[in-house]
Amino acid sequence: MKLHWNLYDLRKADAMSVPGHAPRGIHESRHQVQLSDTARMQLHNCHLSGMVISDWQGSAGDRGRFEVTAGEASGTVISMNFMLEGDMQSDFHAFGKAFHIGRNQHNLLFSPRPEGEHTFRKGVSRALNVSFDPSYFTQLVDFDEAPTAALLERMTRGDAFLASREMMPVQPRMLGIIGEMRDCPLKGGFKKMYLEGKVLELLSLQLEQSCRPVPAPSALRKPDLDRIRQVREYLDDQYVHPASLPEIGRMFGLNEFKLKKGFRELYGTTVFGYALERRMELARKLLGDGVMNVNQVADAVGYENPNHFSAAFKKRFGYSPGVVLRRLG
Repeated sequence: MKLHWNLYDLRKADAMSVPGHAPRGIHESRHQVQLSDTARMQLHNCHLSGMVISDWQGSAGDRGRFEVTAGEASGTVISMNFMLEGDMQSDFHAFGKAFHIGRNQHNLLFSPRPEGEHTFRKGVSRALNVSFDPSYFTQLVDFDEAPTAALLERMTRGDAFLASREMMPVQPRMLGIIGEMRDCPLKGGFKKMYLEGKVLELLSLQLEQSCRPVPAPSALRKPDLDRIRQVREYLDDQYVHPASLPEIGRMFGLNEFKLKKGFRELYGTTVFGYALERRMELARKLLGDGVMNVNQVADAVGYENPNHFSAAFKKRFGYSPGVVLRRLG
């Protein structure tokens, strides 16, 4: 299916739009696009001054495919892309070759033209994309910093690029920010301020990660690194009640040293630090739903003692679980 890309008329964009002349303040829109008999996309777009935040989910019985074409006023693409479920193959014409972004990977993309084809796999895919107006983006980054100055120079020349040659792993803190954006309880101008702040947090973390020196080659063999990636997939499903480190090692054929060293090397945190971050995000979501009390949420995320849960929650977010419930009241 072809999707129309237009900088100026947001009403014409069935699913995808980039920031341009969006209204001042915040404008939210929801779209559902049927790509084929077995594939569709659902999008929640927040249009802010200088950016569009697009939280989308795709589902496909076989695979979902869509083509983006330029509208009456075509424009550049500057976007942060965080793939949270599934994966996507993207072939922007300006790049000359396709690239793949997998589950829990991210990158910053620049293309002087929006045209391209995109395919997501069978099942459910979910991602958060933030597209920037070029003039707004150039105000955010510093020409005096060598790594970001290099990106800006490539943009000026019109060279398509990914900020990082390899797709980067989504760090736990990034997952936390994305969860906070999705669960924002504010409205109107306050929501606009909140989301803008979170986007800047994400952008700073993404750029910092992309500008890090290339690490020395890992001493771990590729089969071991593949097993560690499988451990993360396991934790994404079992983070509330994960097995012990020795048990996880036996499950995936890794000794404890390789497991701990390799996981931190790939994901910048410990095995249980990653699981704890996921538990806290689930807890915040359950509290925000307003259906469970604190004790019930503590039990749902694997805490036998509600006081221990409250302490961990406050350490992570800076406020107690009860604050979330009082906001709802």
